[in-house]
Parts: sequence; structure tokens; C-alpha cells
Amino acid sequence: MDLGCVADGKSYNDYNTAYDNGLVSTDPTGINYISVDTASAFAGSSLVGRNAVRITSKREFTHGLFITEILNMPGGACGVSSTCQSVNS
Repeated sequence: MDLGCVADGKSYNDYNTAYDNGLVSTDPTGINYISVDTASAFAGSSLVGRNAVRITSKREFTHGLFITEILNMPGGACGVSSTCQSVNS
């Protein structure tokens, strides 16, 4: 997870900060959870955004098929942006 990056109104947290803020967790069965920040308010003119989590990899890929199982992903509600994307560094 990225450390100290602010982009698009989000402040990406490192793992420890995200864990402390309740944004990431693992249940007893081993299922990993990534949650949204429901505690802080976003001030549109502020340079600091809502706390967020971004999954990153130390490996670099030129192509491939990436499969994930997402149990709950928001969508269709006003003001909700569900994004799943890959970005080239």
C-alpha cells in the first residue's frame, strides 16, 4: 500500500495506518477486508483527502489476466465511485 500519497481526494495509507484506522482487516477464516473511511469528512478545498487503501505490487507486469473475488463492491448509488483499475508506475 502506498505511503503518503494524495490523489483524487484520497489520502492513501500504508498498511499499519490503514489497519489502525479500521480500513483493512482479516477475519478468523482468513478473508481480507478493505473498507472505506466513514470517520473523516472531505473538505473539497483541502489538500488532504479521505483515508483510502490502494493495493500495490512489487512485481511489474506487461500483460496478464488478474482474477479476484470481490464479495461486496458498491455501485449505483449517488456519490459512490467503485473503481477497480490497474495503473502503470
